[in-house]
Amino acid sequence: MSDYTSLRHHLKQIVKLSGERKTPYNSAEDFILKHGKRFDGQKLQKPWEFDTVKQCFMNSQKLAMSDHTLTYVEGYVMALIPVHHAWCVDLTGEVIDVTLRSAVDGTVYFGCKFQTRYVERCVLRREVWASLLSYGRCPLLTGEHSPSEALQK
Repeated sequence: MSDYTSLRHHLKQIVKLSGERKTPYNSAEDFILKHGKRFDGQKLQKPWEFDTVKQCFMNSQKLAMSDHTLTYVEGYVMALIPVHHAWCVDLTGEVIDVTLRSAVDGTVYFGCKFQTRYVERCVLRREVWASLLSYGRCPLLTGEHSPSEALQK
């Protein structure tokens, strides 16, 4: 089974175990499966430098908010196992992952691209660097916010 197939299978299993849907999306994984896409990563290239370990949401949100040629992406990466993760992509769709030091050419990522203004709004409202999909009561999962107001096409 390919890394991509394994990653999608993992997400589907989590959705299945989440039980009956009570909101538009019953988990972050459900949202990611419905709105995410595949990205193929590579080793981090210059001028980018690694940032704080185990702080992918903070690192990627700060990066996207400070460089408007980048877009914040949240989803999963296939490391040794599938890991909930955040990274950025540039205008060409190239993965810029300043957190995961083990990423190599062909590392499989699957996630949702967020509009920078939505990221900024969430960070300012919550006053914390955290996952947009699994921190507290997520307005995207409950239907309070629509995907069209949050996601970049």
